[in-house]
Amino acid sequence: MPKRFFLELSYRGTNFHGWQRQHNAGSVQEHLEKALSEVLRQPSYVLGCGRTDTGVHAAQYFAHFDLSDEAGIPPSFLAHLNSLCGRDLAVHALHPVHESAHARFDAVQRAYDYFLHLNRDPFREGLSTTYPFLKLNVERMNEAAALLLRQQSFGGFQKTGSDAKTAICRLDQAVWEPLSGDFPPQMLKKGSGEAWVFRIAADRFLRGMVRMVVGALLEVGRGRISVEQFGQTIAAEKRFDRMTAAPPDGLYLSRVHYPYLNPRPA
Repeated sequence: MPKRFFLELSYRGTNFHGWQRQHNAGSVQEHLEKALSEVLRQPSYVLGCGRTDTGVHAAQYFAHFDLSDEAGIPPSFLAHLNSLCGRDLAVHALHPVHESAHARFDAVQRAYDYFLHLNRDPFREGLSTTYPFLKLNVERMNEAAALLLRQQSFGGFQKTGSDAKTAICRLDQAVWEPLSGDFPPQMLKKGSGEAWVFRIAADRFLRGMVRMVVGALLEVGRGRISVEQFGQTIAAEKRFDRMTAAPPDGLYLSRVHYPYLNPRPA
């Protein structure tokens, strides 16, 4: 039987066209598979814990791969692999797992962070979204976000043509917080009112869901959608008339949890 391993990694998505392998654009999956195949000296294929769109980042991501019975993990595996991965991708740990472990289907919770700053800063470009509307009502945005936790189905928050069989998701967290200044390091100190992070966690997400949720909440913050309208629209699983998906720059897959895996310390 083949031996299965999880790779724990992170990547800056700016220069990738998402996680998933594509025919005409560079992806994280393709980049990682090339490096892994060279290190193991055999064709290697990885399956990730989920899709991320072009420009979206991952602070924590997992992918699994198999080794044949004859093959083994070479010495200095992580060092060699990272030397081939380039500046936008880092592999942090290798986890042996049971032969039926699955990076996508076994995840019981995923969490995303969306970073937003209100003043232009060249050191944040590509790592956080610049949003120049300085008078955001974050209290109202959090009132609307709390309504998401009461919702079970999110049909209005998925890309057109999605192949998802159900829109049911169990949301565990949805809240805007003042940025603490720890990540990315250029952000302002907590309580400045000029930088915010939206934290959302669930057992699963629909394709494009997080960016659509953020886009709708920003419209609430600007006063273009009321909290009442927000609640009525999500309850009816309709799309908002005033809503565009938030840009990818500020979005990070921040945490993926498996019941049998202890990831590296943060």
